[in-house]
Amino acid sequence: MLFSFLPFELVAQIIENLDSFEQIRIQRVSKQFQACVLTASVARKGVDLVPGSKGYRLESTVPDDSDNLLFFAPLSIQSAYAGSNIVKSLTSIRWGERNLPHPFPNPLPLPTPLFTLTNLGSLALRNCNIAATLPDAFQLMTGLTTLDLSCNPTLTGQLPNSLFTLPRLEKLYLAETGISGVIPPELGDLKTLLHLSLFNTRLTGPIPKEIGKLTELVSLHLFGNDLCGRIPVELFANCKKLRRLHLQSNPKLEGPIPLDIGGLVELEELDLSDCCIGGYIPKELGLCMELEWIWLNDCSLVGQVPMELKDTLRGVKCIELKGNTGLRCMFEWDVLEI
Repeated sequence: MLFSFLPFELVAQIIENLDSFEQIRIQRVSKQFQACVLTASVARKGVDLVPGSKGYRLESTVPDDSDNLLFFAPLSIQSAYAGSNIVKSLTSIRWGERNLPHPFPNPLPLPTPLFTLTNLGSLALRNCNIAATLPDAFQLMTGLTTLDLSCNPTLTGQLPNSLFTLPRLEKLYLAETGISGVIPPELGDLKTLLHLSLFNTRLTGPIPKEIGKLTELVSLHLFGNDLCGRIPVELFANCKKLRRLHLQSNPKLEGPIPLDIGGLVELEELDLSDCCIGGYIPKELGLCMELEWIWLNDCSLVGQVPMELKDTLRGVKCIELKGNTGLRCMFEWDVLEI
């Protein structure tokens, strides 16, 4: 009750020297608490902000206790905190690393106020023990260029519609999560997308033909799912900038390798192993002259390996064709394993 009678400035100084858990405990004691949270000094302390060229960024492998104001405080405090001028100027939040133990002893939520940070350009919470359903709440995050929530196996739900309304999104990483359902055709609306990683999730169904609208795409990783049907011809015909294509370990993906694959002239890596890909290896694969790594193991390929591949793929380092009992090679090639 003492806080009710102290000058605002003194209250702010006291609160600024408390850790976030203590701040949360006293939030019901004083009505001045929320006003103090809105001050720049308290906001600075709460997220340990680093000045950037266009705002502030939060980058840390292990978050400080004070970050609980944004993630673990009561909703009213989260909202007030996210609404402070300095927090609204956040351009980047990055916690965690894939190869390190997650820094959170308790599951990390995805609080609603987080999705009101309209200036945020990068949200990276990789391997942060997130336990939440991916919300359909991205419509306000119009400045977002990078979303990385990968390596959070207890992040569940389906790909939300609002995710596909982001006009500047370049990197979408939701790999190694509990995301399920189908890949919706609205994926093709992400016209600025460069990198898409949705591997080792619970996605099912076909790869939508609308993926061919992602003409800026550089890397596509959809391996380790339960995708089915044929690989869309539109992917090979339109995504001319693609360098890395990894669709392996989707046993229900079927059909031949499209002749349009020759249009991927910048392709460096191709992995279709452990899929139900059949038919012949098209000689048009030799038009992908930047290829360095080819994995087509354990498919249903038949016929002969085209001689044209050896003539044109001069920079290839490894071609693996093991486990295709109907496939033959009539020439020697030191990079080929069959």
